[in-house]
Amino acid sequence: MAQIGIEDVSTDSPPPGFWELLALSVGCATVEKLECVRASYTEPHRKLAAAFVDGHLAGVIGYRRRGTDLEITHVAVRENFRSQGLASALISAASRRNADLEPVAETDDEAVGFYRAIGFRTEILPRELGRARRWRCRLPHPTP
Repeated sequence: MAQIGIEDVSTDSPPPGFWELLALSVGCATVEKLECVRASYTEPHRKLAAAFVDGHLAGVIGYRRRGTDLEITHVAVRENFRSQGLASALISAASRRNADLEPVAETDDEAVGFYRAIGFRTEILPRELGRARRWRCRLPHPTP
């Protein structure tokens, strides 16, 4: 059985391959856009974490506190580790660390099914000129 671990990541000393993996979750990634994304995680309300399988970097997540929301800004899993629950585990770990916040994400048609499968409610966002269809996803707190 594979050992899975999730650890917080510092922008100062991320594990090798971290930023390249996170880049998979950035739409229309250019060098400039990726540098802006990387710089954004130096802000105090933004956090990063990584999932390791048997010591190998397998997945990453970026998120931030925004009012009463825990906004998932990036999540990516290496292709050979997909469909093993790692993205869900990363979101769950971030949610546990911020239990007072409701997880939310914005995504595209390609990933909306994933969010639905793990319990997020989804709504289509108004289409912006020149942009692909986007979805707002929200995981409501369980009712007592």
